[in-house]
Amino acid sequence: MKKSKILVIALCVLVAGGLFFAGQHLFVADNGKDVTIDKGVFIGGIDVAGMTAQEAKDTLNAYLNDLKEQTVTLVGPNGNMELSLGDMGLSAKIDEAVRKATGTAKASNLITRFMLLKDLEGENLVLDMGLAIDKQLTGNLIHQQLEKLEIPAVDWDLKKEGSKFVVIEGSTGTAVDIVSSVNAISKDIAENWQNGAKKDAQYTLATTVTNPRGSKEELAKVKDLLGSFSTDFSSSNEGRKKNVTTGCSKINGTLLYPGDTFSAHGATAPYTEKNGYGIGGAYSNGELVESMGGGICQVSTTLYNAAIRAELKITMRAAHSMVVSYVDPSVDAAIAGTYKDLRFRNDFDFPVYIEGYCKKGIITFNIYGLETRDPNRTIRFENEIVSVDDPDTEYTLDKNVKIGTYKVKRSEHIGYTARLWKIVSVNGVDTEKIRMNRSTYKASCKQVTIGTKGATAEQIAIIKEALKTKDDAYIKNVVKNINKAPEPTPEPEPTPTPSESPSETPSESPEPGTGNSENPVQEPAETV
Repeated sequence: MKKSKILVIALCVLVAGGLFFAGQHLFVADNGKDVTIDKGVFIGGIDVAGMTAQEAKDTLNAYLNDLKEQTVTLVGPNGNMELSLGDMGLSAKIDEAVRKATGTAKASNLITRFMLLKDLEGENLVLDMGLAIDKQLTGNLIHQQLEKLEIPAVDWDLKKEGSKFVVIEGSTGTAVDIVSSVNAISKDIAENWQNGAKKDAQYTLATTVTNPRGSKEELAKVKDLLGSFSTDFSSSNEGRKKNVTTGCSKINGTLLYPGDTFSAHGATAPYTEKNGYGIGGAYSNGELVESMGGGICQVSTTLYNAAIRAELKITMRAAHSMVVSYVDPSVDAAIAGTYKDLRFRNDFDFPVYIEGYCKKGIITFNIYGLETRDPNRTIRFENEIVSVDDPDTEYTLDKNVKIGTYKVKRSEHIGYTARLWKIVSVNGVDTEKIRMNRSTYKASCKQVTIGTKGATAEQIAIIKEALKTKDDAYIKNVVKNINKAPEPTPEPEPTPTPSESPSETPSESPEPGTGNSENPVQEPAETV
């Protein structure tokens, strides 16, 4: 027993002595900023022995910045994309790793300190750098490039040939599994990139098989005409005719599966020469102007009327700013960028097919599907004029335009507020009246220029008197015949008597504005 106590005491003396000498390093190094990391300590693949905390942080940050410049290739089933680790939001837990590294030199317990140093004599201490990518950011970047990475499934389709439908078989696709791909990339970078960048690094993205929509059996249901409508564009100029025909052709053959939404603007844009369009009439700020793609609204209007007769769900429709000539108020559907568009959704449990064609100046849309409506139930549509705004005509007298000229600068557009009603009848009896829309159309006054160049004061007075009537037909007639108006008959000059001499006749100054002055008054242009 005494021998054991002596042995323990001796061991304690030896340990205390070793700790004293080892502690010399501890106490000298632990005065504050001069603390250095012990030999054998690594953070990732970087030897940080002998470094202060700040030196280690600087070294690791430089390493991290170099890694951010490294580019990796993501390999998809149909194409590749490249991203730098910086793009992927690469980060590291540098502060945490450095705290752990300096902790070996700042152990407060002498025995713990001694044991750490003895461990480092036999094996290096490798601390995790904590490399990580931003999974959400990386996933979003991959999502943005899916079109070039994936092989899309091709849905089963239909093509109408004459009176028959031909089924076109679909094919499977290969899609990128973004979540699985990002998790795998993140795991590899965290585990295997701490010892340095990888040259020509590649990651093959995880994939899944995607099946096409539709089948021969499902498409066989598309056989019945659900709604049809036609409008006339035969009086249009060649540019507008081209636009109506082009727009119609881009919609023809559209197949909408259950839940699909159709956008007329999405199907027909962009309105460029390259895409088959020309110059046609369009409304802009109350004016009829020439614009690329003018006339495409007649395409959307015709389709709108076919769609409501097929009872598809209209999700977006807008009236024109002013009334159009090819349909009644509230029956139109305008297109203007994306803020005015025709959109509808297939809420049926079967696909619908849109057929469109132009023939002899008539555009027609037919919508086919499966007729499930009660044969005793019918629908019709009626528009109601709520209010009318009939604008006055605006006349401008222009001294630079030849007298007798009556020129229409802008045609009149009557303003309306109108509603469209859907009326449901069962067995010939009206059972429902559903308001489809309420539409407002701006009034636009007719603008007329009347020439007064070379007019006398009397002629201008005649025109102004005509304008007071506000009778456009009468005003036009007066202007057109103003030069035919008889000149006032001058009074005969008195015959001088023998006692009078012409030289004795007192002279009279002509009245200003009568046409007898050598410098007649110039009339400015006037807006009436």
